Amino acid sequence: MIGQRTAIMKIAKKKVKGTTLIKPAITLARPEIERLKTGQYLTLKCQNTPGDANSTKYDLSIPYFGTGTPEEWLMFQDNLLKGIAGQNITEAEGKYKLTESLLIGDALTVFNTKSVERGRRTDNNFSKVLMDLTTYIFPKHAYREQRRYMRRFLKKPESMPVRTFVSRVQELNNYLLKFPTETNGIAESIDQDELIETLYHAMPEWYRNLATVHGFNYVQHSIQEMIEFFERFENTSSGTHDKSTSSSTSTKKSKKRKVHFSDSEEDSDNDEKVCLLHGKCAHTTEQCEDLKRLIREHRASRKLEKQGRFSSKKKNSYRKSTYDKKSSKKQKHEVNALVEKKLKKLLKKNRATLNELQHFDQIKLSDSDQKADTSSSSSSSEDGEMSE
Repeated sequence: MIGQRTAIMKIAKKKVKGTTLIKPAITLARPEIERLKTGQYLTLKCQNTPGDANSTKYDLSIPYFGTGTPEEWLMFQDNLLKGIAGQNITEAEGKYKLTESLLIGDALTVFNTKSVERGRRTDNNFSKVLMDLTTYIFPKHAYREQRRYMRRFLKKPESMPVRTFVSRVQELNNYLLKFPTETNGIAESIDQDELIETLYHAMPEWYRNLATVHGFNYVQHSIQEMIEFFERFENTSSGTHDKSTSSSTSTKKSKKRKVHFSDSEEDSDNDEKVCLLHGKCAHTTEQCEDLKRLIREHRASRKLEKQGRFSSKKKNSYRKSTYDKKSSKKQKHEVNALVEKKLKKLLKKNRATLNELQHFDQIKLSDSDQKADTSSSSSSSEDGEMSE
């Protein structure tokens, strides 16, 4: 149990380029509230007006506490004090007994140990025992590091609304009053002026830049006025900021690209178009006549190749083609070599590579090109039948 508490309470330290990063005792993220099961909590019958028999009553469910984070302990302590007040427990002995009924495991052991060390069960000693348990649960130097974290490293996440962020920071500031100190001094929260300065510098940089443009001086405004001011940016200026950022980023990227190949006319400029074969020129890839001619020849050769493998159907029977397998294979290599030779000649002239034309077969032909393709294939078919 002690090992588990130590693992949870230990300050996380990491070395990043010679800098030590210290995780605060209570972070900006709120702890997740789990649904309690039967046997994990104690329900107290409390009164809205303690000591008044006719007062309205309510149920207060307090989870048992054995080990947990510093914030979970502070939340438990708040519920404990509410239960003591709601049941109108005024005697110190009753406070001790209620606390012992809600603590389990490691926390109960420490509470009993410190109670014996403090001596008589009085209200003053009860408060000291709770502080002893707080000191045991919190990490070392927690108060100092928490204040340092809030003043210097606290930043509002982009996804967190301004009002939610400010509310959470105020909650963290109130928690400081319950932190154990390294001396016998009393823990203090950040004063109002310093808290306003902390909130302002925790905002995103572009928030603060717009505040400067609008002449917003945060030292002359309250926290509520600051919330309302930055919420206007959140509701109106965030989209503009994103667009400007994305446009500037895209501009930088476009400057880095020296060569751009496009298969469509939309991606090219109005004055200068791009062809996969010829590069930047006066036509697009789909308008390239050289590619279309090569495609027609390639498709015609493939159809001729298929016709050379099988003969036409006559009298409900099939007969073998005059081309045997060796001649058909030889013809296939000759046609492919002819097309490849023409492609290499064009590519060599334009300093392109053969890999850039690996998808040229997908280019769409116009109606006139398709007719030409059909006529060429039909003529090839007739030649094949005549040869038979």
